[in-house]
Amino acid sequence: MTTHYAVVSKEMGYKVAPPEMMINSLGYEALSQKQYEKAAALFEMNIANHPQSGNTYDSYGDLLLARKDTAAAITHFKKALAITSNEETRQKLDMLLGKSTFTITVKDLEKYAGDYTFEAFPLTATVLLKGDALGYLHRDRVIMNWFLYHSMYFH
Repeated sequence: MTTHYAVVSKEMGYKVAPPEMMINSLGYEALSQKQYEKAAALFEMNIANHPQSGNTYDSYGDLLLARKDTAAAITHFKKALAITSNEETRQKLDMLLGKSTFTITVKDLEKYAGDYTFEAFPLTATVLLKGDALGYLHRDRVIMNWFLYHSMYFH
């Protein structure tokens, strides 16, 4: 991928970088599969190509958390916040620093339960609450569960 964009940049006469959100999505996909080296390479590419984006540093911080490198994660979350104010990044940093933590109750989650129709796709999804987690139904089967923020990063 790096070679492709280098060739395109040379042909165009200016730097052409892969889209930040595309690389970020690929990085999170690798992270979700515990392919840490691949995720690191993708997130590092994003930082190199989009150093002005706080999101790139936040994403790398998530990788560092998954690797249990708390000190480096804190550094990256601070860098992300120095560039862009973001409540989710602030909550992750505060949690790592032992400050007040984000909590969500089942009552808060109930607000998001319901049917959602996507305009860009011929798709309707039903978001449901089961215990302390949200999930969604598509074609009458549970595809994915979103667990509370704490379980994603700290268990």
